[in-house]
Amino acid sequence: MKKINCEYIGTKWNLASNSLHYINYISYLTSSDIKKIKIKKISKPYNNKRYQIIDFYGEIKILYEDGSTLKLKSQKKNVERLFKIKQGKKILKYFIDKNTLIFDNKKLITKREQISKLTNIFFNSLNNGSYILPTLEDHFLENKLFLKEFYKILSIKKNIFRIT
Repeated sequence: MKKINCEYIGTKWNLASNSLHYINYISYLTSSDIKKIKIKKISKPYNNKRYQIIDFYGEIKILYEDGSTLKLKSQKKNVERLFKIKQGKKILKYFIDKNTLIFDNKKLITKREQISKLTNIFFNSLNNGSYILPTLEDHFLENKLFLKEFYKILSIKKNIFRIT
């Protein structure tokens, strides 16, 4: 697969808590490991909806070994959530709040499964012995690198334990 350039931008989408999902997803799509993570423009922490959990506004850039990139941005300013994948001249845009996918000037209305429904699928696969989730070993180094980079920029180091 050729390298891809991806971007996810949205308003208050819990950058610290949710970035790993996107990082792991692009790693899966490209079959490529992370080369570098750069965390920049991080805000002071804000309280998450979960008890004693914090998160941040800011921007994270990820470079993969195959040259693919991922830019993650969470901001205070109200913007439509957009996940974009570019490969060469081809661009896929997914407007999350509208469940709209645009590719090759074609617009497709999509349906997202609710987490509760997906959790059942994953649980049943574990129960049946047919695992469809990645193992800890599959993403351990990515998670470690992400937490290490986040730890570097935290002014209060113990806050690393307040990120989910």
